[in-house]
Amino acid sequence: MASAPRTERPRRRRVVLAVAALALAGLTGYPLCDAAFDCGCTWPLLGGDAHCDIHRAGPPDCPACARPAVGAAFFGGLAGAWGLVLAGGAAVAGRLRRMRP
Repeated sequence: MASAPRTERPRRRRVVLAVAALALAGLTGYPLCDAAFDCGCTWPLLGGDAHCDIHRAGPPDCPACARPAVGAAFFGGLAGAWGLVLAGGAAVAGRLRRMRP
């Protein structure tokens, strides 16, 4: 299998990092929503927002689940944070790889 040209590798790495950040945001978003707003959201495979307080009548309602703009900002910020963590890890790994004899 031939390797990709050097000009395509950085683009491929950025795409992989972006996809990984979005996947991690999707996976950890609901538990972090519950940690931030104490709303009842849980891991996606355990029901996600099925136990969120927006499904019960009356306040309080989870702001991330009840208001699309707040939810988009919450999950977008979470994806951005995961992207920074992954990019930092990739930068450190790249620097360590170049330091090898």
